[in-house]
Amino acid sequence: MHRTSGKFDEALKYYIAFETEYRKADLFNKFTEQRKDECNSAKTLIASPVRAWVDHVPELSSEHDEYAPSVTMDGEEIVFHPTDQTDTQQMK
Repeated sequence: MHRTSGKFDEALKYYIAFETEYRKADLFNKFTEQRKDECNSAKTLIASPVRAWVDHVPELSSEHDEYAPSVTMDGEEIVFHPTDQTDTQQMK
């Protein structure tokens, strides 16, 4: 919640507390390291913004309103998330 609302220092505090206090935290090491890296990267990028352009790529576009592209573990597919339930139902 803190990470997604831009409270990166607060989020880092909780990730570190989780790592030190939860006895099975080592099972989540990859997850917490990634989230801590995301918080630190966000802080750096916010401190020094870079102007960027987003190009339209027709091969990746659909008629649905989608966000947060993710590449599958095997690198073979890109998965987009619909913004609402209506889009999810229309995509089927």
